[in-house]
Amino acid sequence: MQYSLGTIIGAVVAVAAVATAGWPSLVEFGTYALTSVSGTLQELPEDQAMLLLMAAVAGFTVVLQTVTPFNLMAGAQFGLWKGTLVFTVGATAGTIACYFIGKTLVSGWARRQLEGSPTLRSIDRAVRTDGLKIIILARLSPLAPFAVLSYVLGATGVSLGEYTLGTFLGLLPGVLLYCWIGINAAEAANSGEDDASSSYLTLRFSVLASVVASGLAKRALDSATEEQTEKTSTD
Repeated sequence: MQYSLGTIIGAVVAVAAVATAGWPSLVEFGTYALTSVSGTLQELPEDQAMLLLMAAVAGFTVVLQTVTPFNLMAGAQFGLWKGTLVFTVGATAGTIACYFIGKTLVSGWARRQLEGSPTLRSIDRAVRTDGLKIIILARLSPLAPFAVLSYVLGATGVSLGEYTLGTFLGLLPGVLLYCWIGINAAEAANSGEDDASSSYLTLRFSVLASVVASGLAKRALDSATEEQTEKTSTD
């Protein structure tokens, strides 16, 4: 089901307000991003709209710290499965560009970030022997802003293949969740007061689940990198 531009914008503002109280810049960004892109999507056939959103996600992944509002919009516009596919492919394409930029144009800056962070240094060592697993966990973990992490990972020893597959797989759980949140937020914005209250309560629990899952992934990442560090030191 497709929703009107006003409904989608209202939905993402509501989600941002519920999930990120005290972060008005994220709310403003979500409103701006949806206003800029949603109107065009509404006018295009679905296949063209999917390609446009995919390209927008890829482009904004390179230049912005967060593309979460586009994730919400993908769910509200295209549903759970199509929205997940569109956003994940677009975001993965954008991170590939970040990978090469991190290896070339901003390689000096990326190396400084690695050298200045014990966590990132341990990831740099770990990806050399267990790249796919480490990249998946890094994408699931709240280590750094999305684009920043992508640039820095480009300066590590991980191969492009492991980086790409790990990014795609690591993004899927979170993308599914936020597409689902986008769908429910749009429905809440388009429903009665009682239904909306129930939906917003569900959204709060969804955000909480996302935070808990990210924390668990961070612990798993720390454990994996420590294990690789110990193996390296004993070799």
